[in-house]
Amino acid sequence: MYYKISSLFNSTIRMVDGFDRETWLYIFSGLVVVGYFCLRGYTQRM
Repeated sequence: MYYKISSLFNSTIRMVDGFDRETWLYIFSGLVVVGYFCLRGYTQRM
């Protein structure tokens, strides 16, 4: 099971090798911001 996951992870990394580190940083920070605002809106609605 673990080997399957790691091989999938490696193939994914190889697939997105065109992305450089800055692109990943932008994508990650964007996801964090979106998730943060979604959580804030969700907690305010409750």
